[in-house]
Amino acid sequence: MSNNDKVADQLLTAGQVADLLQLHERTVQRYAHDGTIPAHRIGKGIRARYRFRRSDIDEYLAAQSNQVHEPRTEDQAGVR
Repeated sequence: MSNNDKVADQLLTAGQVADLLQLHERTVQRYAHDGTIPAHRIGKGIRARYRFRRSDIDEYLAAQSNQVHEPRTEDQAGVR
């Protein structure tokens, strides 16, 4: 297994992902809970934690950067 494979399969904590995505750690946890970001739940109940594969986060970032943001229309902006 090469070093690139090891990095891609590295498991990250919510704090590490928050640093990568420039989000608050609680936001990352919420995204994991609702399925926005792929995650693996470790443990049960309120003590459960999420872990994230580096390769999944890289794919998530790539998908986010490929989305085209179209300008909002007046209807979407709430202008009447």
